[in-house]
Amino acid sequence: MPVRRIRGNQRSVTGAITGADGNFIDFESLLERDFLVLTRFRYPTAKIEEQPLRVPYVSALGRKSHYTPDFLVEYDRGLPELIEVKPAKMLIEKRDEFRDRFAAAAEFAEEKGWQFIIRSEIDIRVPMLRNAHFLIHYQALKPKPELCTRLLQVIKDNPIPVSELISIAIRDASERYAAIPQVWHMLATGILDADLNAPLNQASLVWVQAR
Repeated sequence: MPVRRIRGNQRSVTGAITGADGNFIDFESLLERDFLVLTRFRYPTAKIEEQPLRVPYVSALGRKSHYTPDFLVEYDRGLPELIEVKPAKMLIEKRDEFRDRFAAAAEFAEEKGWQFIIRSEIDIRVPMLRNAHFLIHYQALKPKPELCTRLLQVIKDNPIPVSELISIAIRDASERYAAIPQVWHMLATGILDADLNAPLNQASLVWVQAR
């Protein structure tokens, strides 16, 4: 359970996205939203909790306080990460204000066997983010096994443009509209791969994901 509830305000955009287990993960800025989308896309089964805990610390002036990181991300593999999301400009301008709380968070995470990570738009708003926003909606799409099988039989080991793949695999023009979302679903779920650092379209090359 979050230790602090995120409430709507006029200073920033708030909202929620759906987590791996169907729960809602709240965000309180567009940068936090983009972090969640990118993380959910890259690690679809990761457990993400917003405002997960309070870290006590003592400021440089000797005042006792506490700090609440933005997210706790638990992966299938690797160390859990305690995450702070902030714009790069703010991290520079307020570095003295943040120093003590971030140091306390890093120490707290290490004691737990976690990592404390600070993310800014430099890490989050990467080329893949645009595709993550597009494909994440297809992760939950109900697959059509017969269509997927026909598509995979055409690809085999050779990269092929999406439009060519569909035209070869699906002879009936009326079925092609149903096949396009199946390609995006297979990309979103890791069955297929593509250059996700370039904008996706029907000219994009796709291939079977290496196992």
